[in-house]
Amino acid sequence: MASQEPVTSPAEHGDESRNKRGVNESVDEHGGRPAASQPSGDSSNVLPNALSAYDIGGSHRDIFWALTCVSLPMLLVTGIFIGLVYANRVSNSADSAENPLATDLPNDSAAYYVNYSAPRLITVSSWASTVASFTATFLMVLISYPVAKNYLRDSKAGSAESLPTVYQLRLIIGVLGGGIGALWSWLQYCSWRKRSKQSRVLWLPALSLLGATILNFAILAVDTWLHVTTSTVGFDAISRVSRPTLSYGRGLLGECYNRTWDSYEVCTGSATAGGYQFPSLSEATMTLTNFSTNNAVLPSSHSNKHFAYLTAAQRDTNVDYLANTFAASTECTPASKICSLQVDQGCNSGGGCVGANLQAGMPYDCGPALYGDLMFNTGTPFNSGETNGTSATSNSSTGFFFQVFEKPSFLDPLGQSFGYKNISNPFYSALGGRVGASNALGADPEAVYNGMTGDWGFIFSCKSTFYDMKYKVINGTVMVESYTPSNNTLPTNAVWTFGNYFAYTQNALQSAFISGAQQANTSQDFANFLGQRSSETLLSMAVGATAESSNLAEQTRERLLVTRLPKAPFFTLLGLNLLYALLGILLAVLALASQPRTTRNVQARLSIGGLVAALLEPHLPEHALASQKRNSGAEGAFAEYYNDDKHTDEGKVLVNPGADNAAFEKIFFDTVSANGHVPAENGNRLPNHDAQGSLTEVQSETVMASSQESHASSREQPERSNSRMPTLNSPSQAAPNHLSEERDSETSTSSPQAPNTTTDIRPNHDAPAQSRHGEVSTVQATTDDGIS
Repeated sequence: MASQEPVTSPAEHGDESRNKRGVNESVDEHGGRPAASQPSGDSSNVLPNALSAYDIGGSHRDIFWALTCVSLPMLLVTGIFIGLVYANRVSNSADSAENPLATDLPNDSAAYYVNYSAPRLITVSSWASTVASFTATFLMVLISYPVAKNYLRDSKAGSAESLPTVYQLRLIIGVLGGGIGALWSWLQYCSWRKRSKQSRVLWLPALSLLGATILNFAILAVDTWLHVTTSTVGFDAISRVSRPTLSYGRGLLGECYNRTWDSYEVCTGSATAGGYQFPSLSEATMTLTNFSTNNAVLPSSHSNKHFAYLTAAQRDTNVDYLANTFAASTECTPASKICSLQVDQGCNSGGGCVGANLQAGMPYDCGPALYGDLMFNTGTPFNSGETNGTSATSNSSTGFFFQVFEKPSFLDPLGQSFGYKNISNPFYSALGGRVGASNALGADPEAVYNGMTGDWGFIFSCKSTFYDMKYKVINGTVMVESYTPSNNTLPTNAVWTFGNYFAYTQNALQSAFISGAQQANTSQDFANFLGQRSSETLLSMAVGATAESSNLAEQTRERLLVTRLPKAPFFTLLGLNLLYALLGILLAVLALASQPRTTRNVQARLSIGGLVAALLEPHLPEHALASQKRNSGAEGAFAEYYNDDKHTDEGKVLVNPGADNAAFEKIFFDTVSANGHVPAENGNRLPNHDAQGSLTEVQSETVMASSQESHASSREQPERSNSRMPTLNSPSQAAPNHLSEERDSETSTSSPQAPNTTTDIRPNHDAPAQSRHGEVSTVQATTDDGIS
């Protein structure tokens, strides 16, 4: 078995162990980190302490970058969101005071209507919560500067109560990383029993991260609220037209002004030697039968008053408008009882009647100007002519008649010739006849049943009035603005055409009489139906006296599918987003006020990277300190950062699970393959551990002549960073002596092809405490023949 040099402590090694490392490290009186590092021998090659010689810069750039990552994305996302909402907002409440087409429809003041896709809009709003979740780390970068300032101040003050414990330092470093896990660890630490008092250096970052986390979750919650309440709805977007271009209104023809029957003609037609001239008969007929492409008569109502109004036949349903036109309203009431309508047995034989010759009649007597029989078509409506001034009604199998009067109570009847005078407005009429009725209508007291023919007889008294009407149509709904009785021009023309072309009007009204009896349940319902049809018929026959009239106001209406965006979550989300951006700005101001040039060294090292560099690379090689690379971050505390063509750092980190807290050690191999492993063909292997978890040995790839040659090489090339001697740049411990015997036995059984140099790295657990904290553990190099 090869001889083995016993493991010695740093004190026993003295200058020899220090010379093997090429660095002379002195230990302070407390066994802490070396106060200075100097090479043995030549005093001109001084390797300064990295903690004092290396200053990390770039604090202002670090603060600016963190501020940019926190506030700029949030402001940008919020600005885009606001822009999309207000640029595409649609509303119908603008200039409602000046717009005559404005309605009193309820305004949804609790939401905005946005002409933009709801999924896309919500996607943009959700970016805020995404940005907040990604930028918490940068918030903690900003708060780390005030933390570093307080830490420095408390350290200089020398007050033990204000300094953090080791575990609190771990929490500080974790919390400054911005992770939820670190925050959870701090919350658990707060519940520890008999724990140390938390220092201000811990409270500041922990509460800052807690506040940022709460704000992040608040943004996420409000964003979810906005998602749930936002919906797609139908909306009518209205655009007001400054100058109306359509003509849906109606007015009198120019030649109809001041032209009455007193002028011996009407503007719709005139009497000639061979009869009557009616140029607009075709248009009146098409309007009456709803086939006209120019005019239409439509129903409307206002305050329980029913109208028929004249308008254009072709109208754009997407246009709301205000217009003037003519309207007619006819109010009818049942008059069967007033006229004493009844069923009677009559005799039509001059020589007397027997039972077989008796016929059931339906006589009525409304007054001296209106009487007769509905069964025999007798009486004033059927037998009168121009001489007595009454209408001449064509005989009807149902006894239907229509008689016009100038006065109520069936007085002053008007015929085909009305004595060269104007018709008053309003004027009156009576209509009646026999008709089949519904069961409900047949039971009405005003219905008179004729058992001989199986039908019912009805008589109605009506009052018709022409109006100058102003109306508006909004979204298809007709609303009457105002109406006043017209002068007698339009009624005169209407009655003239009505009387002279009675076949047209009688057919229209008789059809209405038949259909109305099937729809009505009461005699008053029947009267209302006939009144509306009478108004439409009268107005249609007077269409020849009218002309198109421009609309008074117009607005276009476009049906859209828009996003309904509730205002409450919208403004809440905007407030939280701006608060988050403002928080970043305030923390940046605090960071700039925390003397960042002074606190940068501590701030950069309050991180996982800074802690790793402090433990495993407390000293940088000489070429690193002389490098021109920018030392603006914690990465500059690592030797590998300064690798170039001349100098490289290929140190590797060992892990030792059985070495208490000193589990990681940095070592150097002489040669390492491209993939990072020692070539297997040379019989070399990476460090392994014994059954107890202790590090046993590391075999170098190349054979080292002796520890003295390594010592000489280190003195000749002090600038070389990757020394052949395994170097530990972190505190470690010596291994127990019994591990040497295990290593010797393993060495003796190794391959006999060539003598191998075995580099043994063993933490000395039996060494004094100061060697664990202040000195690097002793490193031994032995050969197979026992030469050390």
